[in-house]
Amino acid sequence: MKPGHTGLTHLIHSTRYSMKGLKAAFINEAAFRQEVALCVILFPAAIFLGETLVERLLLIGC
Repeated sequence: MKPGHTGLTHLIHSTRYSMKGLKAAFINEAAFRQEVALCVILFPAAIFLGETLVERLLLIGC
């Protein structure tokens, strides 16, 4: 961490680096793209199929 980057500034820089890493993973890793595609499909399915909050959370968590 560079000197002077504390608090909100540190959070902003850390978030920016994390987003760059996610973008690089999406571009360069086929398995990551597959996981994202499955999440896009299965997350709404879990919300639709779960009858209670606990069931929905368990389906999403799995």
